[in-house]
Amino acid sequence: MKFTPVVAENIKKIACYNLGLTVIENVVFFVIGLWGIDVLFGSLFGYAISVINFVWLGLSVQKAMDKEQKQAQMYMQSTYTARMVLFSISFVIALIVPVFNWIAAVIPFIFTRISIMIINFVNKEGIR
Repeated sequence: MKFTPVVAENIKKIACYNLGLTVIENVVFFVIGLWGIDVLFGSLFGYAISVINFVWLGLSVQKAMDKEQKQAQMYMQSTYTARMVLFSISFVIALIVPVFNWIAAVIPFIFTRISIMIINFVNKEGIR
């Protein structure tokens, strides 16, 4: 499925803002003396999961627009559940795989929400 121009633009915005927040996360870990390669790998893993989640959300919204209201609601609920399973599995992976600092991996899970708040504050158009 191809992204609509609005969804593609929003994905680019979120990916850029989330990446900026990931850089800030790494700087904070460095400043407090806890930075290591595991923090870098963990934060990049968390960044990737957060962007994948937003892409999946964008595709889900596009697909739901072609459905009737009741079907669209059920579809969005099912994709929400699946996306939360993605976060849960990613959390377990971050805990188990020693190359990831699990704290650094989990922090980016909230970056999309923070990015949306920043985008809406800075830009009148915000996230559409």
